[in-house]
Amino acid sequence: MAEPLYADSPRSRAVRLLREWINTGVLPNGEQLPSERALANKLGVPRTTVNRALAELQAAGLIEAVSGRTRIVVADTPPRGLLARSTVILAPPHEDPHTPTNGMVEGCLSELRAHDHHVLILNARDLESDDLASLAAEGPRGVITVDLALGRRTNPELITSLLEQLHTAGIPVCCYGAEMAADRFDHVDHDHEAGAYALTQLLITRGRRRILQHFVAGRTMVWTTQRRAGYERAMREASLEPLAPFEMPDFESPDGNLDAQARQETGFLYPHLTGAEAIDGLLCLTDIYTFSAAAVCQLAGREPGVDLDIVGYDNYYQGAAERYQSSFRPLATIDRQTGASGHSLARLLVKRLAQPHDPSPLIEALAPKLIQP
Repeated sequence: MAEPLYADSPRSRAVRLLREWINTGVLPNGEQLPSERALANKLGVPRTTVNRALAELQAAGLIEAVSGRTRIVVADTPPRGLLARSTVILAPPHEDPHTPTNGMVEGCLSELRAHDHHVLILNARDLESDDLASLAAEGPRGVITVDLALGRRTNPELITSLLEQLHTAGIPVCCYGAEMAADRFDHVDHDHEAGAYALTQLLITRGRRRILQHFVAGRTMVWTTQRRAGYERAMREASLEPLAPFEMPDFESPDGNLDAQARQETGFLYPHLTGAEAIDGLLCLTDIYTFSAAAVCQLAGREPGVDLDIVGYDNYYQGAAERYQSSFRPLATIDRQTGASGHSLARLLVKRLAQPHDPSPLIEALAPKLIQP
């Protein structure tokens, strides 16, 4: 019985690369394999690891020992279908034309088309385990995931399982965000720490001293930790004491009704707006929360832009439905440059296809852009 094959083990990488060379015709049917020593040097693993990987491929019927240590490829590679020549983009559902995810998908499409790729976009929320197993078995040219670390929109565990299967099968995977990549896959990420740092510094330069950072309750992720680090660094550099983060349930906007949303949030935010320790700065998780936060501030007798400043994140306040129900605009927001992120995701995938044998993940970090409306 074969040993368990862990996705990040040296043997896993050796098996994956050898399978890929066979499947792509680098090692065509009938080709004699290089010696174990030559393969070990090429794969960057010990000879014992190569020996076990070859045994795995032999058990799978992909290679055959013909005499002594001589092995040949016996897998008759079937004709590559359309899916095998296509790049698949896994994205959250297209619920709002103004969300940052859409810019990322458009950036991916533009870059992939420039490289003459066929592209298939799949709604990650509607995929079931059988769909994912079929996708892994058929083997696309490569897979890009776009902002899937959004628990209420997708099933992250199911997607992660698929990515592991694809990675083990030698299919290139490129993710947006360290959350999905988990240090194993190629990925593009936004520098959330730098973004939160820039926003906090802006508030401090405006004389704000009691600055509160907002998060969604129960949603602790890599990027929330990074934002917290950026906020705390800016506060301490200014000799200010960081406040404990303010967490609020992830309320669904009631049909885009700003008044109804503000009523939902009042009981959570109001206590921070009154009394001797009232805040004078608020960092909202994303732009959409700035409008309801401003409405709650006004209920508490605090005028945004005068008594306190409110900043957002993601730079999509202009397309939010709440914008048309309020004259409020956030003091500032952070543009994650999602279009550029999409282009970077596609370029990383193209780069991986050109150098499939490099075991190290390809990583690109994009700097935040401070926007002041």
